[in-house]
Amino acid sequence: MLKRRQTDSHLVLQNTCPRLPLIPRIYQALYPALLGSNPASTSSASALPLADPNKIVISGGSSGGYTVLAALCLHPKVFSAACSRYGISELTALAADSHKFESRYPLRLLGGSPEEVPEIYHNRSPLYMADRIVAPVLIEQGDLDKVVPPNQSEGMVETIRRNGGADRVKYILFEGEGHGFRQAANKKRALEEELKWYEEVFHM
Repeated sequence: MLKRRQTDSHLVLQNTCPRLPLIPRIYQALYPALLGSNPASTSSASALPLADPNKIVISGGSSGGYTVLAALCLHPKVFSAACSRYGISELTALAADSHKFESRYPLRLLGGSPEEVPEIYHNRSPLYMADRIVAPVLIEQGDLDKVVPPNQSEGMVETIRRNGGADRVKYILFEGEGHGFRQAANKKRALEEELKWYEEVFHM
């Protein structure tokens, strides 16, 4: 049974490296909500999904925003709508533009600098896969962000629009905000805008 569970999580999360023990636990918690059965069950393949496949959304900020954009590119038919908050879209520019505290992260995560492994920086940047995006995406960004500068979000928005997705992307720039919104009014507005976005997409 344990071997079966490990195999399932490996297939679903095959790009996760390193494979932390927490990952299978998260997978086993989410699986019943999506497929209505235990991942170890032999009947799981025939179980009806509990989630509406036409209303599955993905949302995240910063590296979670990167996950949103990458997921929309790599799995364009899975999600019906999305929200990326100050998400990373171009890794080479991030390595050059991010402030000193964050600047070493890409080197450790990607196995080197942009000069050492340029193909990895390019191939893992959602900006260069944006033509695959079909789901409507809301992008929220702080204009004072020094960790993930506004050019990361703006480049993604421009690329999606240039690829014919002007009606599938909405960009909101929050004045006076850095990396992670701090002002109560902006936090409230960000949540309200995200909710309104889903309501518009799903005609609720």
